[in-house]
Amino acid sequence: MAMRSCFFFLCLCTHLAMSARLQHTVQQRTVQQRLSGKHCILRRPMFIASLCLLTVPAPSEAASEDAHARLETALRVLQRLVEDWQELTIECNYAEVDRGMLGASNKTLLLQKASGNYQTDSSVVTNTCRSSSVQVRKYLKLSADSPLGRVRILLSKPSTLDLVDPENLDAFISATERFERAAAAADATAYASSMGDFSAQTGFAVEASNSSPNLERARELTIEVRDTITELLTYLPVAE
Repeated sequence: MAMRSCFFFLCLCTHLAMSARLQHTVQQRTVQQRLSGKHCILRRPMFIASLCLLTVPAPSEAASEDAHARLETALRVLQRLVEDWQELTIECNYAEVDRGMLGASNKTLLLQKASGNYQTDSSVVTNTCRSSSVQVRKYLKLSADSPLGRVRILLSKPSTLDLVDPENLDAFISATERFERAAAAADATAYASSMGDFSAQTGFAVEASNSSPNLERARELTIEVRDTITELLTYLPVAE
């Protein structure tokens, strides 16, 4: 009898111990699940922020893309200017009266011609050309909204230097200085051609050679600006 009572007591203790352990385990899992849920809630903004970092370009990458875009735009503009130089700098919409018609001996003939359609009469009026730098200076202007002006602003920013490999920094600065000098000189020389070149003041026959030393120098400087921009592009990293 005593042994049976001890057996039942031992079973009861074992049952109570197992129940207590099971309850403790359940409580632990519940706490872990709650904590896990909180961690998930807390991690969600961090996860979204991580996604944003993956999708938005880094500042240096965005700056590199902007620098390349500005330089490449200016390069295309200058290349077009060099290729179309002859067409842009020669204007053949001038007319000059034949000086022989102004002589006293041709007074009667001149009056007869003047009473008719003399504007298209080649014996009275001759179509001539003159050099002009008007279109060239539109391409070379350094205002803030122009392609070359935007390059000038870009090169003046300290942040642009941060994009350049330290080993190429001296060469980049040297190219920047050459760009500044050549761009300013090209525009100034083009302006001077409008007053200093003989071909800008005196008409010449269509397809005839003309004397335009200032305008030709402006073309050489424009090519130097174009080549300098090409060099500057090699010092800036290409965004992947």
